[in-house]
Amino acid sequence: MTIFFFTAGIMGIIFIAFVLEKQSKRTDTMLKENKNVQPIFQLRAAHGKIRNIEARLKQIAPEQQQEIHQKLDDIRTSLRQKTKSVKSCSTELDQIIQQINAD
Repeated sequence: MTIFFFTAGIMGIIFIAFVLEKQSKRTDTMLKENKNVQPIFQLRAAHGKIRNIEARLKQIAPEQQQEIHQKLDDIRTSLRQKTKSVKSCSTELDQIIQQINAD
């Protein structure tokens, strides 16, 4: 009887090791496939910052509005074409918000 439990235990351990190896391969391939995908929450936050800036544009001088509007267009283009990282665009948006708050 002990041989039965011993054999079942060994088979269980082998099965678990096989499943873990297969899961590890799946995880590795998923990470490789998603390597160039922009972080969704950071992208959503950047779009929220853009909407916030656009709402505040009406409260500042017309000369600054054109400059900031041009910067926003450049940032939008960068996000769409993925020429810059979301983090760098978010940093630029933070600088624009600080510029608006300073005025």
